[in-house]
Amino acid sequence: SYETYLVPAIAVQVAIAAAATSGVGLVNDIENGMFEKVLVSPMSRSGIFLGKTSAELARIAVQICIILLLGTALGATVATGVVGALGIVAVGVLFSVWFISFSNVLAVLTKDQESTIIGANLLQFPLLFVSSAFLPLEALPGWIQAVATVNPVTYGVDAARAIILNE
Repeated sequence: SYETYLVPAIAVQVAIAAAATSGVGLVNDIENGMFEKVLVSPMSRSGIFLGKTSAELARIAVQICIILLLGTALGATVATGVVGALGIVAVGVLFSVWFISFSNVLAVLTKDQESTIIGANLLQFPLLFVSSAFLPLEALPGWIQAVATVNPVTYGVDAARAIILNE
């Protein structure tokens, strides 16, 4: 069904959108002075970012679980069962790590919420729409097929879709 086909795309879309907000939270910390206070504390600087990233990944995992539950309530079926659903969550979480990193780098460079949001959205939406998220590659026009084959969103969605369809 199209519901089953669409659920992995929505799960990856939610993961990317949630990852994009990671940088906005970092900008808030910078603007409020919290970031400076944490940097002068005796904790590891990498630990600061790992902790923040881990919290974001946990939030993304919960959001993907909600999407999977809503999808199954609306008629989607996970052919691989609970293990497959956990696999889809894992794909979404792993896929979002690069976008969390991108968003945080933007936040540190710009130190501005609007710039971080604009920069993340300038990357997020074109990657999503020029991928196999909503239609199979074969149904897309030739130039979109060419772009979609090198688009990382296509690989994330296709991996989640292979799990949900047991392919």
